[in-house]
Amino acid sequence: PNQRLHDRLQMFHLAEIDLATVTTSEYLALKEPHWHTKGGWTTQRSFDGLERRLLHAMMTNGNFTIVITGNWRNMGYGGNHVWQAMAGKMEVLLTELFQRLGVTLAVRAVGLPPLEKEGLSVTPLEAAGLNVGGRETLVHAMGWSSILGGDVDMVIWEDDGVDDDETNKERKGDEFSAQLFDFFARQALLAGTSHLPFLWGGNFHVLRNLHQYADVDVGQLGNGLFGVPETTKEELAYTLPWASQYLKCEKDQLKTACRKEEYQFQSRCWTGEGSATPQLDRIPILPTAVGWRMQQAKAYTAAYNLLAALLDAMDTWSERTIYEGQPLTDEYWHIGEYITNIREKVKALTEEDAPHCFQLEKSIKLPNRLCRNALKGRTEYTPRANPMETSIRSIVVPSETGATVAETNEMNPLEGMAVDEFVDNVPAGEVDPLELLHLEKNLRLRERYLGRRWLRTTSRTRDNKNISQWLGSLPDKKSSPKGNENDRPLQRRLEDPSIRTSNGWQLLHSLPGNDNCDGTLASTASCGVSPSSSCYLEGHQGARGGIWGDDTTGWLNMKVTEMECGYVALNLEIGGRKVRHRAANVRKLESERLLSNKLPDEFVFEYSVDNVVSTLDKPQFLERLEYPVPGMTLLTLVNDEASTTAKDVSIGVRVRGCSGVECQIGLTHVYWC
Repeated sequence: PNQRLHDRLQMFHLAEIDLATVTTSEYLALKEPHWHTKGGWTTQRSFDGLERRLLHAMMTNGNFTIVITGNWRNMGYGGNHVWQAMAGKMEVLLTELFQRLGVTLAVRAVGLPPLEKEGLSVTPLEAAGLNVGGRETLVHAMGWSSILGGDVDMVIWEDDGVDDDETNKERKGDEFSAQLFDFFARQALLAGTSHLPFLWGGNFHVLRNLHQYADVDVGQLGNGLFGVPETTKEELAYTLPWASQYLKCEKDQLKTACRKEEYQFQSRCWTGEGSATPQLDRIPILPTAVGWRMQQAKAYTAAYNLLAALLDAMDTWSERTIYEGQPLTDEYWHIGEYITNIREKVKALTEEDAPHCFQLEKSIKLPNRLCRNALKGRTEYTPRANPMETSIRSIVVPSETGATVAETNEMNPLEGMAVDEFVDNVPAGEVDPLELLHLEKNLRLRERYLGRRWLRTTSRTRDNKNISQWLGSLPDKKSSPKGNENDRPLQRRLEDPSIRTSNGWQLLHSLPGNDNCDGTLASTASCGVSPSSSCYLEGHQGARGGIWGDDTTGWLNMKVTEMECGYVALNLEIGGRKVRHRAANVRKLESERLLSNKLPDEFVFEYSVDNVVSTLDKPQFLERLEYPVPGMTLLTLVNDEASTTAKDVSIGVRVRGCSGVECQIGLTHVYWC
């Protein structure tokens, strides 16, 4: 009993280390061998920085925004409801408490389901790369300040790789994942001017470099399993607290039994009658998915660390105002100079001090200057921060006749249907952490309110004409005769000074409430669920939407604002969703071969930059494409190192020369800086 009590007292212990002396992850493992099963580690200066952010939020009655992002497993996909995932549980645990302090808490979960779930196949080699970690957040990081937001106070990066031993091993990833995390971290730090995130998670050496050379606040979270009682026999698990059953199984002969789906996952897809689409009994469970008990253990650990910092912040406020009087003096909570210092030092980092990000120029041809400049972005992927302002549609320039992107008129299939109590509650007689905070009544009511609101709220009605969900219904219109390819110039300036958006471009593969999906649990209602879903109650907001067109749809004209560092790139899908078109960088030649076999020889891709049109035939187009990670196909339109003055730029794209599903183009992201 004494050992058990000791372990429970240590389960959320957050080690404070000195990164001047702890120079490697191996030395960290020797100095703090159990940090990954306790609360994690940070530094004293970093923890003080977290307290400063909390004091600033309380003094200004402002917002405190947490972004949690990572791979699909750690975001709760593959068998869990959205409210069972780490981010959903943190929002439920902390929102009411922060509200009582005059602070608006937002927990923004930005992650995507597995590629395979949306008809995007991956090879075994690509799957192995994704399992190493670090790959799945690049698609968001390249537009960090827009897609993840410039108002972020704390980031939890959860793109670690897959490990057979979820409970005890630190997953380090490979060198490429370290490079990608360094890029992610720098974009997070450069994204805003009034907020600066505390960084939890990621590669140790990257975190140390940022802390030592740029004063960045960093740490790595544990999972709290050190104090969880062990399941020693399958038949005796019921004697343990409900939340800890089958969670910690250290005996080899028990590990297989503890991983049984019925122990790790608990879900339901529908509790009502008359669904538009036949519903499954439960959310389909994917291999290597992380169950709800581990999701909640990580949520409790992160919440405990945040509450510890909040308690210290309130102690500082109390003590200083007792001796110095009200209000609390500026030196304890002002963050303007604090942010400026760190941002400028991040911009000044050299390859000698912090090399990882700069190595991406060789790895995936990402210009070095992107390690020092904040990227903006627009996307139709969800979730995303400020979704109405960060969609690609928000930068599309309609023609004089009003031609713009057509949107589906799908409604939330759950509209008007009342399904009560679908949010899982703690069984009677079990310990409820909300009761310990004396918030049980309010928060349980809030959980139920969120659930009912999700099922009863109508998704945003769109004014556009109803269109088909699949672009295969586009008119099979033959293209106009082409001239001799060899006689056509690569670039030309149109006589008409404008590239006009044409009718026919369509928003596809998105959720009904695309413009409401901001990643918070509270927005799940207005984000909606696809009518074709076989599990209405899953709740996750991840969808890979895009704007689709072919040779019948003409130009799509957009305007990007304040391009300063001379970089514009597009993330594309080529062919319909059933056509394989994505590959990892290590498979570039194979990807080109696959696309070459799919695309007709007559295929032509044209793009315009400030009305200067560039024409790429099939070989030129394939040569220009880059495949940095599985799930991304980048085409760089502008790469001007000499650009230093911010300006607005007009961008246009169109496809010519062929029709059919293999010639369709989906625009999913626009990145620029």
